[in-house]
Amino acid sequence: TFADGVDLDFEHFAEFDQIPGSNETEAFNALILNLRAEFNGLEARWAAAATARAAAMQKDYDALEDWQKEGAKAYYMTTIAYLKEVAANDAPHFEISWTTRFNAFLPKDDNMNYVLPGSRHPAGFATDYEGDKIFPVSGEAIDTVNIMAYDQDPGMGLNLTTILLNFNAYGKVPTEKLSMGFEPFSTEVVKSDEAWVHWMRANNIGGGFVWAVEEGADCEAEAAMLNRVMQPTWRFGKAPTFTKCNANGLTH
Repeated sequence: TFADGVDLDFEHFAEFDQIPGSNETEAFNALILNLRAEFNGLEARWAAAATARAAAMQKDYDALEDWQKEGAKAYYMTTIAYLKEVAANDAPHFEISWTTRFNAFLPKDDNMNYVLPGSRHPAGFATDYEGDKIFPVSGEAIDTVNIMAYDQDPGMGLNLTTILLNFNAYGKVPTEKLSMGFEPFSTEVVKSDEAWVHWMRANNIGGGFVWAVEEGADCEAEAAMLNRVMQPTWRFGKAPTFTKCNANGLTH
């Protein structure tokens, strides 16, 4: 696929770490560090690999019977054209993002400082302080920390600015690496989220994302709002150029 990175969404491994004989945290850190080492070695062979893959697909297509080519042409020609453009662009920075919960980093004396006044909440979660076991070890290898600010218990209201400040102050996560997740399950939520996003923009937060694309959610409006307010730019080096596909994902 020639993807330019990976997202590690290993939810709740803190609970599994409590099982005798388990060492999920150490294994997760090893995964991150080994992925970074592997990714760092891809750049030198990226273009050659894309060119070779395009040639192999052209050879496969040429070997098809004429009646087979008729149905497969759009897929093959689109993919081959894409691979040629992959090779023509600079090799990307291979991103590692880590998706975690809103409570990964907290002050030692207040594990619920991010809860809005008057909302219901438990005494704590097994995942409290989970980030303290990951970022000090693997933080240099992680490019983006995605925060699930939609995974709370019913009745809990979250202060997103406090969550972001917790990650930066207690987790030592640079603001440009932080990405806040939103769940726009109504138009009213999109409107209220905009205030948080303006704060993010003013405080150099890296970005935001929408979860999840589902019936009834106003994902398009949320994404448009995030784009308008955050004014995102290409983060790693020179932005690549690709031919836009049609609604069917094809260019040919």
